Amino acid sequence: MSKQEKIEELKFIRDWTIEILNFMLDTEISYDKEMMCTFLNDFKRQIENAYTKQDMQDLKYAFHDLNEMAYGMRRDDINNLNKILKNKFRFNLEGKNKKDLVKIKAIVDRGHIKTNGEYYLIKGRIDALNGMDGHEEEMNRLDRLMTDYELSKRNNAKY
Repeated sequence: MSKQEKIEELKFIRDWTIEILNFMLDTEISYDKEMMCTFLNDFKRQIENAYTKQDMQDLKYAFHDLNEMAYGMRRDDINNLNKILKNKFRFNLEGKNKKDLVKIKAIVDRGHIKTNGEYYLIKGRIDALNGMDGHEEEMNRLDRLMTDYELSKRNNAKY
């Protein structure tokens, strides 16, 4: 990835996550609005700090976590957020989710996780499926991939 491509990706992730955070701040999303606003504003500061430091890993974690949080909103709020994202970025959470599912399928087909980013992608999928009936087999398969990756990392760690 060229330096320019990295800068563009960093900017996209920052802009995407800030857009979602702003939507959440403007939307009635919690019984404890003050605590949620504090949390979301802290999250925004962390994203801006990661962007300033050009910390791709932290931005990607924030991107993943925030997309998962967005799916926890009411269906009407998700639909409204998707309209905003589609207008600004030409795709929305659904499109991002489809891209993730393609990546997850490739990881499952390969049979192992290669990077921390793939690990967190698989973890996010498990979190999304948690509590849903009929996905136990997929969750078990994904959990095995995560366990194998964790064991591999532990065995390769230098003490």
